[in-house]
Amino acid sequence: MLRRLPLGIAATAVGALALAAAATLLSRPASPSVHPDGGGPLGSAGEAQQVVNAVPAEGNPVTTFGIPLCITDGNPSVITSVGPWKSVGVFTLLGVRARTFLPTAQDTVIYAVDGYPPSVPDPLQDPVGLKVTNPCGSGPGTPYTELLVGLSAVDGAGGGGWQGIAVGYKSGSRDLTLRITDDLIICGPTTAAWCTSDSAPPTPPN
Repeated sequence: MLRRLPLGIAATAVGALALAAAATLLSRPASPSVHPDGGGPLGSAGEAQQVVNAVPAEGNPVTTFGIPLCITDGNPSVITSVGPWKSVGVFTLLGVRARTFLPTAQDTVIYAVDGYPPSVPDPLQDPVGLKVTNPCGSGPGTPYTELLVGLSAVDGAGGGGWQGIAVGYKSGSRDLTLRITDDLIICGPTTAAWCTSDSAPPTPPN
């Protein structure tokens, strides 16, 4: 089940290995140059919106969430960090990878799929150092860049995930941070507000 609703702390991870792997990714950049999607050189949807990607904790508790990246001004952007804008509940961060590929009927973009890392034919890479060159709104037949965030449910924890995403990057000589208001959520009692169809999800935090 995937809930996608377009609307106009470091993670609590389990295990020392998960914490060590996430250390460089989870620090929200302290840059004053934070901008919303559509408000700077690097974008995601290319416009400010809130999308909730929510999956049940039952069955396969491991999920890969996909987040597109693109550029708005024609100048390459180089990723320097990736993490949650705010984390909620309890979960395990399994890792963050990235890929740039040409989508086809057999190799499609990812919103949320079971397992991590995802089974895709394209090479996956560390997002830090990734150069994003594909323009926003390019359409079919053009390269596509996406972040792939792996989250796992924790038994009895009540759900959790990322409330928004912070992507630090360099554009030319500038250090900037893209704030994406997509939420990556594993459902449970703690995150019920994101997972019920009869209510709006929580407002993105400041």
